[in-house]
Amino acid sequence: MTAAENIAIGQPSKLFLRRKALSQSVRDLSDRYGLDIDPDKRVADMSVGEKQTLEILKVLYRGARILIMDEPTAVLTPQEIRKLFRIIRNMKQQGCSVIIITHKLNEVMEISDRVTVLRKGTSVGTVQTADVDIPNLIEMMVGKKIDLAITKPEIDKGLQTSLLKMDEVTVRDAEGKKALSDVSFDLRKYEI
Repeated sequence: MTAAENIAIGQPSKLFLRRKALSQSVRDLSDRYGLDIDPDKRVADMSVGEKQTLEILKVLYRGARILIMDEPTAVLTPQEIRKLFRIIRNMKQQGCSVIIITHKLNEVMEISDRVTVLRKGTSVGTVQTADVDIPNLIEMMVGKKIDLAITKPEIDKGLQTSLLKMDEVTVRDAEGKKALSDVSFDLRKYEI
């Protein structure tokens, strides 16, 4: 099915709507919210991000003003995440409310106005995003301050023997193109 047909399915009053009129209706709604969906594109040919955008368009087509998304960026590429955030901002400007359930705090800080933190199924507080930072949110989530600093003991490299040493190694792939070019390193115990 096409995007437009997928959107209209289950709509009793839209069952016999002309394809051209349906496509134009979907295109108009897509343009209004900046969703960039081709109503005539087959859903089977869409990327994961396009399918997610189509689902958003589907609920907007049905008149929804509140959208709840659970881990919406879990399977998206960085480019698709930026596009999704642009869509969410556009929806906000159009008067829609969007609720995002996620554990990705950097995304929370970027896209939200308010954050409600749940711990063990109970709300521990709602804060304005502008008034908190990630350590504050982590403390709310865990219930105590958490030190995220990674400390590693210094290792005297002079006392360690080399496990693997490469000096100006060049490797060509099956097509003869350089896969590695003049790579040199000295790998010692406890190094990654």
